Amino acid sequence: MNRIRLVLLAMLALIALPAGALALTSDVTQRLRTADVAAEAGAGVSAGDIARLDQAAADMRARGFPTKFVLVANASDATDGAASALRSQLGRSTVATVILLGPRRVGISSARPAAAIFNELRPAFRADPVGGAIQLADRLASSTGGSGSG
Repeated sequence: MNRIRLVLLAMLALIALPAGALALTSDVTQRLRTADVAAEAGAGVSAGDIARLDQAAADMRARGFPTKFVLVANASDATDGAASALRSQLGRSTVATVILLGPRRVGISSARPAAAIFNELRPAFRADPVGGAIQLADRLASSTGGSGSG
């Protein structure tokens, strides 16, 4: 009987985890319909960092490369898969790039290839994650060709 309970609890935990992630994405998606930057409660970012990201997003939009920045509290939420799902929900034809910033982790979905650029910018992300995200968006906006990262 205890073994069955353990199996059921494990299955429930596996089911509940994606549901929580979807709820976060849904809330973020709603905020990003009218804004280019969303910061989750507990993400630990300053108003100055949010202002920097807002300015960068406005610059990207003016260049014809709409970019959304999301600051998340948990590193497990900053994945390429989550960024791709969010970009799909927002509309891939209207959002060129989504960058998720979490503690020591970055999730990217872009209309342009991002992996090589991200790898080049790893030191920048370590020194200043917000600055690294801004540099990544700028480099992606300036790059040409290729299919994207999700």
